Amino acid sequence: MGRLVVPAPRIAIVLFAAADLLGVVFVHGVAPYIYLEHLNSAALEQLGLSVEDAEGQPDAYIRIPENQEAVFRAVVRHKGVAVSDILQVWLDASNHPTRGKEQADQIWKRVLAPSIQQAHR
Repeated sequence: MGRLVVPAPRIAIVLFAAADLLGVVFVHGVAPYIYLEHLNSAALEQLGLSVEDAEGQPDAYIRIPENQEAVFRAVVRHKGVAVSDILQVWLDASNHPTRGKEQADQIWKRVLAPSIQQAHR
């Protein structure tokens, strides 16, 4: 019999780090947020991360998205790195308690509103 191959979980850089990679950085100095399809120690290890000593200052925040298909189908590649698309970054930032509103406002002003205005011309 063949060996069962379990696919690696999908992963993407999100929130402020994604905004930075997409060229609309506003918030600096925040540990990166990463969407991971499901918690997987092998995937964390490949990223150089671990949940051990997680109560200290984190190197990154791992999130499991509620609507995984909506998040991961819209992922874009930036220099080979999976990154949330700008609309998902805007949605996530809008709900982030620390400086998220300011980041979301910048995305709206610099990317989304001009795109919508141009589409209506």
